[in-house]
Amino acid sequence: MVEGVPASGVVPAPLIAKGLNVFITKLWSNSAGLGSSDFIVFVWAPDGAAPYKLPPIELEGPVDITKPVVIPPHFLQKNEMVNLSYEVHPDFPDSQSYEYSLSTRLKFDTLAPGANGDLSAPESVLDPITSLDLATRSTIDFRVLGDYWGRDKGDTVLFWASSSNTLPTGVPIHTQTFASDVGEMIVNVPVAEISRLSASPVLYLFYKVMDESLNTSHQFSLVGKVNVLADRPTGLLAPDIPAQTKYGLIHRAAAREGVFLTINYTNYKPRDQCVYHWGKYTSPVFTVPSVPFRVDVSWLVLIFNGADSVRLDNVPVTYTVFRENDPISSGITSPSTLINENQIAPGIENPKAPALVNELFGLVDIFGAVSNKANEIDSTDVNKNLRASFKLHKNPKVGEVVSLILSSGPSVVTTYRVKLGDAEGTVVDFDSPITWLAFMGGGTTPSTSAHYVIDNGVNQHQSPDRTLIVNLVPPARIPRVIFVDTAQHPNRMYTCATRPELWKGINLLFDPRPYIPPVGATIKMKWQGYKNYPDRNLLPGVFREFNFAWQGAPTQNFVVTDYNILIRPLNNFSGVMVTYQVIHNGSVVAESIPGYAQLDRKYPGSGNFCGPSGIGPGEA
Repeated sequence: MVEGVPASGVVPAPLIAKGLNVFITKLWSNSAGLGSSDFIVFVWAPDGAAPYKLPPIELEGPVDITKPVVIPPHFLQKNEMVNLSYEVHPDFPDSQSYEYSLSTRLKFDTLAPGANGDLSAPESVLDPITSLDLATRSTIDFRVLGDYWGRDKGDTVLFWASSSNTLPTGVPIHTQTFASDVGEMIVNVPVAEISRLSASPVLYLFYKVMDESLNTSHQFSLVGKVNVLADRPTGLLAPDIPAQTKYGLIHRAAAREGVFLTINYTNYKPRDQCVYHWGKYTSPVFTVPSVPFRVDVSWLVLIFNGADSVRLDNVPVTYTVFRENDPISSGITSPSTLINENQIAPGIENPKAPALVNELFGLVDIFGAVSNKANEIDSTDVNKNLRASFKLHKNPKVGEVVSLILSSGPSVVTTYRVKLGDAEGTVVDFDSPITWLAFMGGGTTPSTSAHYVIDNGVNQHQSPDRTLIVNLVPPARIPRVIFVDTAQHPNRMYTCATRPELWKGINLLFDPRPYIPPVGATIKMKWQGYKNYPDRNLLPGVFREFNFAWQGAPTQNFVVTDYNILIRPLNNFSGVMVTYQVIHNGSVVAESIPGYAQLDRKYPGSGNFCGPSGIGPGEA
């Protein structure tokens, strides 16, 4: 077996220059062992000449046939057909007892096709080439006469077409191999290659020929030419994509600003049709109303190639223009603009992508230093740092930065950097507190909302705004509640003699004057019982918060009616404390002084109590 030589036996020209590697595929009988040698003698039998032997090549034992036996290049320089075989001589190169192989037929050819003269000019089968040809044909055919010197079976035509009458410098637009060695050679060039050049009224045609030995014509053929009567768009510029120019990378911020490409070319005609290609995406056909023309690129196109899951570099963007009523295949495609794209966002994907605000993200919580109520900042927190926390987003990546921004200004007031071991859903505090100065925006106006922005170094997501309840005015101090019916007793207490009876309810009067609560403000009242008056031995079960709206009068009444839970346990010199707050727009604007009342339903010395069922120990 001769390495690199096909079944046809044609030896490629590069092998002629460096020699042939011949592999022995089967070891002969009684091959040389250690300490002895066999000798390979190649028998060279050219057609039309006497065979002769090449110098012997010694193979020291034990013989290894995995290594090639080399025929040097100086034996290969003639153009000839050769039957190659070999003899194996044991011990001595001239041993008369030897084995021999079958022959292999080889063709040596070092002359390029057409070496003895010019290659004749190619011709176009169609002349002229029309728009209809370009629109309806799959190939445009060209004729090579095939009358060159050295033509043989398996010759390959290398074909060029150009808009200028200068020798080509690039790769051929088409190559085609021919099995026959007689007759014309019709070269079938894909129509797209000719359409690309069809803006030129004349195309210049060239070819070279390469034989099976890979010898290629040293000179181009004589020039041929063909007229083109195709009214084609010309001068297509590469698409201009400002976002790529501005950022060097098309990301979500660019997508929010708007990504577009501009197409521009000469020989424009009204109703020209166009498609653009964004990587693997091809747009629907649209009409070009004028040039230059701007085409907006939608979010779905931006992520069509997978840029929302992996960064993409050097994505080609082109556009193809064709005349109205012509097929897309007849169009001219622009040079490409290469873009880079990264649409990978932190956390869960935004259903409204590429919008910055992601409604699926949790809200930030902000706590005052003293009040320590989520998102309620009051006068007790003034001039003290605040704490902020949030719930970690989906799939947090180490190094992602979460920045907190307040409504008082655009500046970041604190950050959190995602750390190793952080997990989705964990509530974490920002790495540093919010200073009071930052909360006030450097002035006297407090922040009323807050949000955070997650940044993975390229793209961002923003949480919805958290509304903050801020009231930095200290609550007004207002009078205590009035226990109306205690006025019946000289010691201002509730007894069995109180009317209406205690089990029918306790009437409270709210008279905050001179303060007047806003109409509709919430009154938040607390009722707390004690075993011993006024406030000793708290009874946890005798507690209730009441909320009701202020009706607008200077005073307002409220009756506590839950006898069994809130009144009955207060039976023997017990106490009750009542406080209330006025809450307006979510803030406490007034607080009362605590009010106390004594309750006693026991008859002295008898062990009996008054109650809704009468008098007796069972009413305790």
